[in-house]
Amino acid sequence: MARVENLDLIVGVVSCQKYVDRLQACVDTWIPDLLEICPRTRVVQVIADENQHALFDFDRDIGRLSLRCPDTYEALAQKSQLFFKWVLEQNSATHVFKCDDDTLINARAFAAHEVNTAYEGYPMPTPEAHFEYGSGGAGYFIDRRAMRCVVEDENFAQQPYEDLAVGQCLHTNGIVLHANHQLVPSLNFWNKQDYIEVSGMKLPNRAFLAKHLTVHLHRMEPEAMYETHALLTQP
Repeated sequence: MARVENLDLIVGVVSCQKYVDRLQACVDTWIPDLLEICPRTRVVQVIADENQHALFDFDRDIGRLSLRCPDTYEALAQKSQLFFKWVLEQNSATHVFKCDDDTLINARAFAAHEVNTAYEGYPMPTPEAHFEYGSGGAGYFIDRRAMRCVVEDENFAQQPYEDLAVGQCLHTNGIVLHANHQLVPSLNFWNKQDYIEVSGMKLPNRAFLAKHLTVHLHRMEPEAMYETHALLTQP
């Protein structure tokens, strides 16, 4: 068991070229907070370009990784699989925290969190209820052993739902999700008392933000990230 601040961790923020403004909102808000508290953590912005020559094109100056695959929602599973392959082949990180470009990380709470399993996330049930998988929007932790299972799965890239595909692959390989309810999916999972309205947007309130590791601002505009971060960090 180790606190996040002591882990060799890569936070992968998965996005696409169409939504680089969302990535910029992360760069302007929670990413500096996290890097200040967790000096061993690296944050990698993940996009794709199916026409690039190299399989991996990493711009170290801005921390942006471009993968050779379609830059579409339908190719999200393939994008995540290639990202994990890059981590395994070109990095020493023991864990990855994969999240979306509209996920806000509460840096202080996140840094203090203890990780002790191969796969951890907000539990989402499958229709057949055979297993639970970690919400991709809320973000999930995954270690090298679990990433290797995903990378070696020949059918993974064709799956339509990336987070469900990860859970299915790991379940098949005997790796069970460790449930963490402090990683919060979208507004549909919040209670009315947990949010306030700011500039016409429903945003999580300060008390709710302070007690959770992440909040998924599902499909909201970048302005929601700035406003939510301001709520979290206000004196």
